[in-house]
Amino acid sequence: MKKNEIPKALRMDINKKRSKTGQKILMILIILAIIYFTKERINSVENKLYSSLIVFSIFCLIMEFIGNICALFTFDDNSIFIFLLSRFLLMFILFWALNFTTYIYEISFNKGKEFYKKNKNVMLMFVFWLTTLVFLLPLQYYSDGLVTYSYGIGTLFVYGVCILCILLDFIFIIKNFKRIDKKKLFPLGVLFFLMIVLGIVRIINPGMNFIAPVFSIVVFIMYFTI
Repeated sequence: MKKNEIPKALRMDINKKRSKTGQKILMILIILAIIYFTKERINSVENKLYSSLIVFSIFCLIMEFIGNICALFTFDDNSIFIFLLSRFLLMFILFWALNFTTYIYEISFNKGKEFYKKNKNVMLMFVFWLTTLVFLLPLQYYSDGLVTYSYGIGTLFVYGVCILCILLDFIFIIKNFKRIDKKKLFPLGVLFFLMIVLGIVRIINPGMNFIAPVFSIVVFIMYFTI
């Protein structure tokens, strides 16, 4: 893990600002979760998938928040803590993308509970193997005193799955555009736009990773379309 000589005071100031922003987003999402989980709602596939998206978004924010704190410290490349932190963040990103695509599939084809019960084992096995790859594929780690992030085959794999999921989302929607409630498409449009912005920012500055806030914004918007 590379570590540049950046004054500790500067590192702490920047990370403090970044952490405060992350805390605010996390608090908003937690409040949203409390409101959503305490109100009466229909026991539908759509609502169950949305519930999972809320939980995964919260975990992604927590992982990124911990990562910001870790940027203040020096860790060895073989650190178990950094290994687990980076892998779990990628895992929750993967889970979020798969759940969102399943949500788009459901509002597009309206398969219902029986379809998912029938194919539950196949779906779980598919997720299991993808998760296994997340933990097995190699990663490298970078830190410059301001940011700490992972890169390499493992990261590219997860981002590749996310891109594939977005493409599938559009295919599902195009096939059943007429029957879909149009307000439910707005979150996908927001996700697509923000992911493009994120991709451009990551190319310019790989350390600027705000995928968890992107997920949180989409989940917040989805609350008003469920």
